[in-house]
Amino acid sequence: MASSDTPPLPPEDVEYRLHRLYSIDLDSVRHSLRLIRRYRRNDIRFCVVRELVVTYARPFTGSRRPDATRYFLPPEFVPAEYRSLHDDLMTLRSQLFAHTDYTYHQPKVMRWNMERGPVFPMSFKRGEYEKWLKRLDEIGRLVEALDALLRRQTSEFESAS
Repeated sequence: MASSDTPPLPPEDVEYRLHRLYSIDLDSVRHSLRLIRRYRRNDIRFCVVRELVVTYARPFTGSRRPDATRYFLPPEFVPAEYRSLHDDLMTLRSQLFAHTDYTYHQPKVMRWNMERGPVFPMSFKRGEYEKWLKRLDEIGRLVEALDALLRRQTSEFESAS
């Protein structure tokens, strides 16, 4: 049977596969956590923090199912004790790393009159990378808790098959 003749997957099978992909995303976050600890140069560590946050957010920002509908893990999937951290990571992803959010950056423009004419320097809030480097252990615990929930759901699906 050609792939175009393959019947559509039952919805729970698609969800199962997406949950497996989400586990892979969380494994990538684990890898980033290990990588950050190997480097001392902040320019590299800050790049890895950005990658870690974007990868962490994937399961919660939406994936396309084969029928083109969107699927994502709802915020309620996150254990209550980690919701604040989760919300902080999602905000960081949305306002700093995935978009140039005006309210996050709070840009301020000044006018300086110089001999050659006016110049307009701008100041803005930068990412708080140092703060996130101090929360790596907490992020690791969040990832482990989420992955345990995903694994439980996928093993329930496998048991029912």
